[in-house]
Amino acid sequence: MSLTPPFELGLSNAWLLILPFLIVNYGISFVVVKRQSSLFAWPEYTAQERRVLSWSMACLLLNAVYSVFVPLKTGAWLAAGLIVYAVGMLFLLGGIYHFASTPVDQPNTGGLYRFSRNPMYLSFFLIFLGAGLAGASWPMLLLALVVFWLQGRYLVPPEERMCLEKFGEVYQTYMQKTPRWIGLPR
Repeated sequence: MSLTPPFELGLSNAWLLILPFLIVNYGISFVVVKRQSSLFAWPEYTAQERRVLSWSMACLLLNAVYSVFVPLKTGAWLAAGLIVYAVGMLFLLGGIYHFASTPVDQPNTGGLYRFSRNPMYLSFFLIFLGAGLAGASWPMLLLALVVFWLQGRYLVPPEERMCLEKFGEVYQTYMQKTPRWIGLPR
């Protein structure tokens, strides 16, 4: 990883890792998951939360576009990146599967949701982190960290408020037993 990131258009660039994420997250999930699923439910955001949502989406888009210009490295960078990326894609697929199989009137508390209240946000982070590592790109890594922080700080709380309103005590108990992020204490 160098201080000056490479910036070149190529067929073997980090976009090869971002494209499957885009197809799964914004394509397959809309086909597989029922429209009435809570995956498509949006909480009521405050004005600040809406701004942060916009910034978070803009950073994800910027990272996806930037990936077109980041050549994949070989060796340890690529290996580490692919491992992190694969874990992220597994989390994403597991999260989508669970949304597809959970009745609308029940909270998502099984599968990966037994270990983390937000495995899909975690998957986004791991996917972009893995792509950044595979390209040894500090701008991609930095954007992944910024998005993860924004989402965890400003977007997860309104979703949890919505779930508390919808599912009440069941979700409160779930929150008390399950950490927000895998491996971190409640």
